[in-house]
Amino acid sequence: MGRILLVLLMINAALLYIHYSDSAVADGYDKDALTYSQEIEVEYDGTHFIITHHFKNLAPLDYDIEWPKGSTNIQCVESEMSSCARSDEQLSQIVAGEATEQTYRYTLAKPQSIEGILEVEKPFAMIANATPQLTTVHIVDETANGGMWVTGLEQIGTHELEDFHYFLFAGVGEVTDLFWQQEATPLAHRGERFTLFDRAVTDEKFGEHIDELLAQFKSKHMTIVLHQGKHNIETDRFVALPESEKENIANVLFTKSVQTAYGIPLEERKIAELVGSILLGEPIGTPPANVAFAKLNETLAADDLVRLENTLREPQEEPLTAERFDRLVGAASRSEVNYFSEMLAGEAPEQLLLYEPKEVVLGEEILQDVKPIKMKGQLYYPIRPLLAAFDYEVTSDEQSIHVKSADETYRFSLIDSFYVYQEKRVNLRQSPYIFINGQYYFEEQSLLRIFKLIFEHHEEEIQVSSLRAVIEEVVEDAEEGSAKS
Repeated sequence: MGRILLVLLMINAALLYIHYSDSAVADGYDKDALTYSQEIEVEYDGTHFIITHHFKNLAPLDYDIEWPKGSTNIQCVESEMSSCARSDEQLSQIVAGEATEQTYRYTLAKPQSIEGILEVEKPFAMIANATPQLTTVHIVDETANGGMWVTGLEQIGTHELEDFHYFLFAGVGEVTDLFWQQEATPLAHRGERFTLFDRAVTDEKFGEHIDELLAQFKSKHMTIVLHQGKHNIETDRFVALPESEKENIANVLFTKSVQTAYGIPLEERKIAELVGSILLGEPIGTPPANVAFAKLNETLAADDLVRLENTLREPQEEPLTAERFDRLVGAASRSEVNYFSEMLAGEAPEQLLLYEPKEVVLGEEILQDVKPIKMKGQLYYPIRPLLAAFDYEVTSDEQSIHVKSADETYRFSLIDSFYVYQEKRVNLRQSPYIFINGQYYFEEQSLLRIFKLIFEHHEEEIQVSSLRAVIEEVVEDAEEGSAKS
């Protein structure tokens, strides 16, 4: 936990940078940093949610409204505090005006659910070009079925009456999801940044430590529900886990804080786990993220890993998606990388591949099938298409790699570190090849030593040639010169 706190302190600068760069105000209002507050009243009758939504503290500018998917019966509501003077006819905009509050009412059908659990994704309207600072949510559950509602905001209070149950939540930021479960899990810890519901007695120091962790990271309030069921629900603001997952709370919250700081999409959580592992220097999170972290350490050179970590500690000006993380790894290793995008798509190769971006050229011919890869800073070439360009045939079996040309034969042992050239055994201190994704790759220096291939690195290409061919050409020229003389 101490190491997590240290990392949070180091990357807190990124959050501060983003906060102050996004909130600069000029001439009264910065259209790129608009904020508002909101109060949301929710009535649930078992089949529908009737939502009365108050947008408050509005600037006298135009706002675009994003309504929840599937919402119906949208209407502007007049009240003592709010008129509809700033609503357009299509109810798609709050137009420029002096009124600082606008109220709307809309209906949302209950989504499909399983027994004892109800999750509603993106249930509330949002202003597209502004950020909610303070949110208050009232939930009146007319079913009176008991259980508990969760929003991610701090739960201020509850009240049970015969005809309905009432829940009140308030806090900083937005509510991205609503969650209800039949089990009314008791409150175990309430802190400024973190609320835990758990039947077991929670060590207060544990709860305070996590609160401190999230406070250092400037995290919004989060809610953890540890229940006796089997469901595992995770959103931007809350997590519902089986009680057996209690040991993972710190990792879950740390990962979610990383997601917030770097703008990592919720569905790309593995990237947040991977970034957290890099910053901590040890694996955290799910097995796929741990595997990816191990592959990074196995594949990148030490200097490349340092460059990547330093880049991640710098302020981030755009969301860190898997595609962008591929680019950061590629920049650190000076290669082309697609692995992490493919990992999230379920198409990742067995090995993390760092492709050399330069083309390999023989004479004036581009060797299209020769795509070198980097491993620990060394360049490896696919042996079959590369040597085919020099009239070698490459085959393999369970014990050996066989390389043949018109006048040369090689056999590389797949069991011990040696090869046989023209029936003469040559011992090796280390294997010159690696086997990745169904083919063998040979390291550049071994291709020079064994096959006498020369590699000339230029800005946009790698020129490859045969030293034997050069020597033979020189000898032929010398012999022709001697004959003429």
